[in-house]
Amino acid sequence: SGSKVAGIGFGCGHDNEGQGFSQGGGLVGLGRGALSLISQLGSKVDNKFSYCLLSITDSSSQTSPLFFGQGASLSGGAKSIPLIKSSVIPTF
Repeated sequence: SGSKVAGIGFGCGHDNEGQGFSQGGGLVGLGRGALSLISQLGSKVDNKFSYCLLSITDSSSQTSPLFFGQGASLSGGAKSIPLIKSSVIPTF
């Protein structure tokens, strides 16, 4: 199920290049910067998100899911890793 959230800045790409980007329609910022999707959603998603990335070489029709809020709970054999703040570029 989905929901609408007003007031979120979001962009799409027209000429994406590079390994893994040629078939994409855009990029989503998940960093700590003020313009990242997570920062914009903030309390609307209880400041939680999770994603499961498939291998870039995976040729199946499966997708890499992205979940927000309560849907971001870990289950099954899922593992969690912390996001470490870069001292050089603090938004990453």
